[in-house]
Amino acid sequence: MILADVFLFAEVAPAVFRWGRIQESSDSLLPLLVFILFVLYFYRRYRSDTATLKHWQRILLLSLRFLVLVALLLFYLKPQWEHIVGSSRVAVLVDTSASMGNHDVVENNTGEAGPNRLEAITDWLQRSDMVNKILEKHDIAVYSFDKTAERIFQHTRDAGEENVAENNLKDAGAEAPASLGTSLEVFAALKAEGVETRLDSAISEVLQNEKGRPLTGIVVITDGRETGKNTDSLNTAAETAVRQQIPIFTIGVGKVQQAVNFRVANIDVPERAFPNDPFTAKVSVEKIGGNETDSSQTDTFPLELWSQKITDGQESNELQTKIGEKTLTFKNFGVQEAVFEIRLAEPQKIKLTAKITPPDADKLEEDNKREAETEVVDRKDRVLLFASAPTRDYQFLCTQIHRDKSMSADVYLPWSKPGASQNAEKILTAFPSNPAEISQYDIIIAFDPNWRDLSTEQINNLEHWVGRMGGGLLLVAGNVFQNDAVAGWVTDMTMDKIRALYPVEFFARQSAFDHRYHGEEKPSPLKFTPQGEEAEFLRTSDNAVESRAFWNDFPGFYGFFAVRGVKPAATLYVSSGSPEAAGKIGSGALVVSQFYGAGRVLYIGSGELWRLRRIDDKMYEKLTTRMLRYVSQGRLQRESDRGSLTAGRRRYTLGRIAQLRITANDAQLRPLTMPELPVDVISPSGALRTVQAAVDPNVPGTYQVHLPLSEEGNWTVRLFLPDSDLRLERILQVQMSDSERENPSRNETLLRSIAETTGGVYYANPTDALP
Repeated sequence: MILADVFLFAEVAPAVFRWGRIQESSDSLLPLLVFILFVLYFYRRYRSDTATLKHWQRILLLSLRFLVLVALLLFYLKPQWEHIVGSSRVAVLVDTSASMGNHDVVENNTGEAGPNRLEAITDWLQRSDMVNKILEKHDIAVYSFDKTAERIFQHTRDAGEENVAENNLKDAGAEAPASLGTSLEVFAALKAEGVETRLDSAISEVLQNEKGRPLTGIVVITDGRETGKNTDSLNTAAETAVRQQIPIFTIGVGKVQQAVNFRVANIDVPERAFPNDPFTAKVSVEKIGGNETDSSQTDTFPLELWSQKITDGQESNELQTKIGEKTLTFKNFGVQEAVFEIRLAEPQKIKLTAKITPPDADKLEEDNKREAETEVVDRKDRVLLFASAPTRDYQFLCTQIHRDKSMSADVYLPWSKPGASQNAEKILTAFPSNPAEISQYDIIIAFDPNWRDLSTEQINNLEHWVGRMGGGLLLVAGNVFQNDAVAGWVTDMTMDKIRALYPVEFFARQSAFDHRYHGEEKPSPLKFTPQGEEAEFLRTSDNAVESRAFWNDFPGFYGFFAVRGVKPAATLYVSSGSPEAAGKIGSGALVVSQFYGAGRVLYIGSGELWRLRRIDDKMYEKLTTRMLRYVSQGRLQRESDRGSLTAGRRRYTLGRIAQLRITANDAQLRPLTMPELPVDVISPSGALRTVQAAVDPNVPGTYQVHLPLSEEGNWTVRLFLPDSDLRLERILQVQMSDSERENPSRNETLLRSIAETTGGVYYANPTDALP
């Protein structure tokens, strides 16, 4: 029997008996244990007290007391009949995780992929009459789910259709269709972009949301690739459905065994390099599908890397140049990496193309190559170091920049005497005092600066340099000027512009925290947030595993500067693991960043980065270089004085939302006043759509775009500035998370188990369930 017929003739009981205090099986353990202990206690107590009574009298008294305990237990459990009012209801859960974006290869030797799994479901639903048949007798609620479940559509007989999908899509930054009047249109608008698949959480949330409604059953449409890996939670969700007499019907999507596929998964290449300096392109190639238990097959094939010049945003007419070739050997499934070293003598922008020629077993040709862009620039990053004391962080970083061929450094040292020697191009006698002087720098690094030494004009120039000119500001906390709670700049009413640059909030003058710097006798470990775990600028090695191991072994810092908290628009990457930082002395934020107009500000809450150099000087150099590259992106990505387009990072996980910022000036270099700017977005499949960048009300001439990344590959973001031929462009690399890619085959065992446990039916193919 097809699924629609199952629900068409289903009946809902007029009333259901439930225990009010029992939501899960574990909820009954404690009251039952207490009941048994009371029974044993009263039995022993009254057995001795009634020893002189007749046998029937003893039994009667014990029985009466036992009945009292039973009555108390029943009173606690709150037995009740839930009366079902209204039409019966069916909940439909559609998996929108990234794995539903996989293309199941069509076995026709054409090298083409069929529609992705979510598209296939939409097509089946549109060709079938399942939804309309269910609506003949039942209300319907449609949920999408990945890490959590979200109700996007419902149809009730009393209230008609209630469509919440359009608002949800707009809130996420997506462009909703003009009309979402029916459930089929809602299905068509779904995107496979969730970073996780948590079937246990989805079922539990639906049962909770639909509690008290006459729920006939739940339909789950998924490939079953559960990434939560919490079997107990999934079993608990199924038990709850059984207890509430709600069957779960599962519809499997995707092939149980995928065809063999070799694919170029990624090209990792620096965004820019320097003439005659070697740089590397790391190419990842993956083998998936086939019989994963067969490890006897060995596949050997070539990987080639080619380059081609790009001029004015267009590929040149020159032929591609072959950079190199590697031989890959796969004995089993997984990922292999090949590293190519590249050295270019002239400044140029190039497109790199990695190509593989896989064996005949490969059934999909469209993913046998991948492209990335990089640029060779003949310029150095200009760095200004502003240090109010000769700290170790200043000394080590100054020496490193002096050795780095891609950077040059000037220093401003208020404490330095004339004639002092420093590893710098120039020693300034004063902080830059006009826009021309400060505009020559890409990065300013301030070590516990005394901002009160700067004039109003100098502060205004600094704020304009960051906000309008894309300057990168690295702020290192210290225990002298930033720790002065009485006469320091932190509580000075004239320092509002300086405090606005910081991504953290400081304590007020009236605070009891007279000494904001918190030191300890032993180092405290560092706590990385999820954003910190993903941040490339915090990696001490090109290898993510090596970097994670380094941070795990690092003992931590002895002290940090306590702040009141992190600003709402800022991102916290690392905090102190000190017990004192857990709310007792404010926030122990150690690494925080924020966009400020076109520029980026990075705050380090401890002046102890030099301790990393004691462990591994190369990793210290790698980390600090990445930090400087990170904060200088506003300058590096600045095409002209008319504007810039910057992204939070270059590589994203599929399903994330990219935050892009645009600064735009008119022909007179004044902040643009238009309320919106049109931005063209080209997906990896070539689809073009235009989104509107909204102006930031707090920063004139600055615009923001929140772009959901719903497709794997390279995304192109492009806009033309008004009254100008200048084109701003960014390339974003998007990859599926490892947990979603781990195994693309349908988990038939899991789906069958859920259906059988709850009294539902498992359909191995949507065509079996849909008429």
